[in-house]
Amino acid sequence: YNIAEFFRTKFFNPHFNQTTCRLINEIANTFRFAIIFLREKSFKNLLNTSLMRHSIEHVKKKYPKILTVYGSSSSSENSNLYLETVKIGEQLASANIVVASGGYTGIMDAVSKGVTTNKGKAIGITTDEITKVQPSKYLTEEFRETTLMTRLELLQGIADIHLFLEGSTGTLTELSFLWDKMKLGLLPLRPIL
Repeated sequence: YNIAEFFRTKFFNPHFNQTTCRLINEIANTFRFAIIFLREKSFKNLLNTSLMRHSIEHVKKKYPKILTVYGSSSSSENSNLYLETVKIGEQLASANIVVASGGYTGIMDAVSKGVTTNKGKAIGITTDEITKVQPSKYLTEEFRETTLMTRLELLQGIADIHLFLEGSTGTLTELSFLWDKMKLGLLPLRPIL
């Protein structure tokens, strides 16, 4: 019994097609995984800061105010989303805001390109676990972490503001983790845009 079938029968909506049902199930499964994962007693051990190469404090000492951008890694360079994100990066750099991202392709590349076009600082939090893609050439500094989880811990831990742009299940998972970590008091409350 899946969540989409529940909505279809509970609300008697005959307009739910297979694509809508798959999307609802994908979102529900992402949230279900994030909530179960965050409630595990071993969660704090998974994010053990001793596994991190770079401490949050070290990065914050160098860059006291950081806006972290999240979004699709698959946006092509000629897509409207990529081009709009470049403009966002340019505006952030004009306001002297240091921008952090996951440091790879799509939105991460676009925002870094916009920031460095206006001579700003674009830092990328990358990981040893991503080997098929190179970091963005527009990064002014790269902080390479060991795992995806330590990468996410650093990326979210250094942010004073979190900016979520269009994405897919990875972006939704990042938002879910962030929201629940704030709710559980594992991260300080920060604006999420």
